[in-house]
Amino acid sequence: MNNSGIQSHTLYLEKAGVEELYASSKEWKSDLDFFREDLQFLRNLMRSYFIWIVEKGNADDIRILNDGLNGLTRKCRCLIKKVDKHMESLVQVFEASYSEYFQRLSEEHSQLAVEVENLKKEFREVKKDVFVIAQHAIEIKKSQLLS
Repeated sequence: MNNSGIQSHTLYLEKAGVEELYASSKEWKSDLDFFREDLQFLRNLMRSYFIWIVEKGNADDIRILNDGLNGLTRKCRCLIKKVDKHMESLVQVFEASYSEYFQRLSEEHSQLAVEVENLKKEFREVKKDVFVIAQHAIEIKKSQLLS
């Protein structure tokens, strides 16, 4: 999200109520749960093709990509916990109508928006890299079977 996007998002948050913040948090939670499952799939995909890929001397590339997957998984889990806590706080604010607490939650919401957006970008890059390596491994195996 660029600066103008962040600024417009912040203006939106200033006008938004607890319900809107909760709704966008719920959407993030859904995205993050999907990413968590997809990251598990990508790790399984890497394991499935690991032997073929390593045979061709790409062990360092695989290690770097695996480290990236592990780091992204940790970030995703951490962000899920943050969003869960944020949603619980929003429920409390909704029930109690604490205006100064709402301001802090609005700021927290803005920060979470940036973190979720950054995770999405990083996720797309890692996923693309995993698929490129898996495709390469499939092509290698195909050529071995055809020779």
